[in-house]
Amino acid sequence: MLLHELNEQYIRLHSAKEEAFWAEKMGLKESVPGDFEAKEIQLQAFITDAAMLPKLRAELERSDLTPKNAQAWKDGSGSSKQTQSKAQRQRRWPQKLWRWKGS
Repeated sequence: MLLHELNEQYIRLHSAKEEAFWAEKMGLKESVPGDFEAKEIQLQAFITDAAMLPKLRAELERSDLTPKNAQAWKDGSGSSKQTQSKAQRQRRWPQKLWRWKGS
């Protein structure tokens, strides 16, 4: 499914950029000069690629797309825990767990 492929590609690019950031800017490991900037450019090129729009629109028109999947496409709330923010994951936690964590 295209959404899964896009999530995987985003995670790969973002992780590479983050690793380069921590290596170059924080000095946590040896880095190649300009590596962070190059990875940032790759990530930005991916998330702003207008050529993906027709593919995304075609995916939304699929007849086998469930309402839940269609909503994920529209608002970016995919089901992958890796791509969800902490706040998105916490909203799904049972209320009882919230009370336990707060006490």
